[in-house]
Formats: sequence, C-alpha cells, structure tokens
Amino acid sequence: MGMAATLKVGPEERVRIRVKVNGVWYEREVEPRKLLVHFLREDLGLTSVHVGCDTGHCGACTILMNGVSVKSCQVLAVQADGAEILTLEGLAKMVSYTQYRRPFGRSTPFNVVTAHLVS
Repeated sequence: MGMAATLKVGPEERVRIRVKVNGVWYEREVEPRKLLVHFLREDLGLTSVHVGCDTGHCGACTILMNGVSVKSCQVLAVQADGAEILTLEGLAKMVSYTQYRRPFGRSTPFNVVTAHLVS
C-alpha cells in the first residue's frame, strides 16, 4: 500500500494502483503525475469531485481518504494506492446530505464532508 508513490518511473510509464472508492475496489494504471481529483473524475466518472481553484483553498475537491478529509487536487493518484476513498456519491448513499445544507446555505464537497465528519 502506498508503495507506488515511492517508485521511480519515467514520465511515459504508468503505475498500477488499487483503491476502494465508495465501497468498490478499482484497479487501474495511471500516469505517475496524475492528480487524484482527475483520476476520480476522468477514470472513475465521479463528478461530485470538482477542480475549483487549483490551490486547495476552495474545498471543491474534498473527499474522505482513510477517514480523513483530503483535498484531492493536492494528492497524486499513486499516493492513494491501497486507500479507501469516500466521495459525495458514496456519502449520498449513506445519508441524505441535504441535512448538511441548512447550516452552510450551500452544499460544497468540503462543507458536506466536514459536516459528516463532525456529526
């Protein structure tokens, strides 16, 4: 687990990773420099994860990785090898996240994930 992040690979090489996303295990080959946010959106089609500011400040890319709130625009996909990830799609299957909308006035991934962690 996580070993792919320490491998030395060339820019054209791909690395095999295995992640559990929203309760389902996926195994894919990724480019070493691919961000987790792009892996989730492009490779797995999970569109609740957004690229907002490209700096990690807006929280649009927030997910839970191994139970910890993470900005997926600041993590390489290879660093998530072996991890368990929960996105808004997975969270929506567990709870009605509209309950988190009232305190914040809107439901960005950061707000919903944070509210879920503290509830």
